[in-house]
Amino acid sequence: MRFIESSDTSIRSSVITFRRPGIPMQFVLFPMVHIAEPAFYEEITARLKGCGLIVAEGYPMAEMKRLRRLAEYRLDDLVDQVVAMDIESLGIPILWPEHFHSDTPPSKLDELLSDAGAVVTWLSRVAFPSNLPDIDDTSRKDQPTNRIAKAWNRITVEDRDRELISALGKIYKMKQQQPLMVAVLYGAYHMTAVAEFLTDKLGYQPVSAEWLTVRHT
Repeated sequence: MRFIESSDTSIRSSVITFRRPGIPMQFVLFPMVHIAEPAFYEEITARLKGCGLIVAEGYPMAEMKRLRRLAEYRLDDLVDQVVAMDIESLGIPILWPEHFHSDTPPSKLDELLSDAGAVVTWLSRVAFPSNLPDIDDTSRKDQPTNRIAKAWNRITVEDRDRELISALGKIYKMKQQQPLMVAVLYGAYHMTAVAEFLTDKLGYQPVSAEWLTVRHT
């Protein structure tokens, strides 16, 4: 299954709807590219309005203040997803699988690490806007071989996949008999794991796909 398509003229993302016979709940996969033209995020936002629950990558906006401030600075006509999309303003329930509530206030070290992570993320998006890992590389045919790359892949991909799959499984168990459209708003690199889970474990099948232009090349 192809989630991102590149050509000489554009990069496109495929919004795919999954259904299961006899189950009213549907899943809609939104394979995200985190740097794109503003129109791409506008089209995604418009389609999210038809969903009843959003399962989103990352953290609530209040916890990404540093990254959002940095992401406003770009030297091209592209825009960062954290700046372009305010999904919390849609009034739709949002589940953040990576977000954990805690009664303990963050320590100075936690804040320092968070700021450092925001800077690294921003620098990577500014330096490599056309070479993000979720561009034309969603099948994961080539796994990293050195220890550092393996560790990075485990943190950024494998651990997030497990958190996401666990969240989707819980949603299915609790709400499968509801006429609910669940949006999965994650980087395209995670969609292979999601599609395999929906088809192999839950019995869903893709029933429609709509290609949206991420950016022109």
